[in-house]
Amino acid sequence: MNPLLRSSCLCLLFLGLSAHIASAADTPAIRGAVKKALPFVVSEGNSWIETKDCTSCHRTSFQTWALTSAFNAGFDVDQTALEELRVWSRDDLNAINEDDQKAAATRNLECVSHILWAERKLFAPRNDRETRAKFLKYLSENQLDSGLWKANGQLPLQRRSKEETQIVSTMWNALALGTSPDQTSQEARAKAMAQIAQSTTGQSTEELMLRILLAIQENNKEQATRWVSELQSRQRDDGSWNWVGETGSDPLATGMALYALRSARVPVTDPAIQQGVDFLVSHQAENGSWNTTPGTKKKAQGKPVETSIYWGTCWAVIGLTAVLEDDPH
Repeated sequence: MNPLLRSSCLCLLFLGLSAHIASAADTPAIRGAVKKALPFVVSEGNSWIETKDCTSCHRTSFQTWALTSAFNAGFDVDQTALEELRVWSRDDLNAINEDDQKAAATRNLECVSHILWAERKLFAPRNDRETRAKFLKYLSENQLDSGLWKANGQLPLQRRSKEETQIVSTMWNALALGTSPDQTSQEARAKAMAQIAQSTTGQSTEELMLRILLAIQENNKEQATRWVSELQSRQRDDGSWNWVGETGSDPLATGMALYALRSARVPVTDPAIQQGVDFLVSHQAENGSWNTTPGTKKKAQGKPVETSIYWGTCWAVIGLTAVLEDDPH
């Protein structure tokens, strides 16, 4: 049975549940775009679980993140279904593979990090704290001696250099480890940050977004300002950002950029944010999604890729809801 359809009395307790504080950019256009996207996020995400029975690095973790962000911004989200989705994804990631006797999460560490980062503001029940501890352990135990991590799943197939993909994976894992004060997590994060500091700036908006988030996490205002300025300089004339290189206007990258800028507390009145919002609102498809073409994989060859469209739609929702909130970070 689809775990999303089970009856459940599980309760979701979010920070900010009692009240939503709107930002100056809380406009009907933004709210209309997010509201229009949510049915697509739910239906396509649930369909993936039904057909693939898999917590993918680009699917279920971003489904929960987008829906959680929408809930925190005051949208009508089915709390019971969202909590069931959270529980199912954790059970799936903790499932032991019969061949190597390892948890599925060890082959999908980026997904683990997305979950740890996106849900760091949640009041979690005791068993959820135990799962978080397991996830953090997976990260520290699978770190290479160099301080890096291997990119998991389909990430090595992405349209960027192998070195940048590995650094991006390492950045996500370092960001997730930074949500925990325990010594093992902090030591693993420090090893990762030493490697990140030596790496050159990459081509992808995702990599630059992560540099901003890590600088904020370390309270390094000088670095955060530097990377924010770099991100703003990469904005295209139509208000969008591209995912990597000169691949064209991209809703996925635009959502990432808006999230990064608002996490750095760039005012919603800033032209970069206003133009990014205008791009997303004006390029949404009738079914609520955003067409992310040519996608992130090398083999996409200019054609729509269903997984990239879903990933891009979730990031568009995350970016737009970050504009709605006063303090998305």
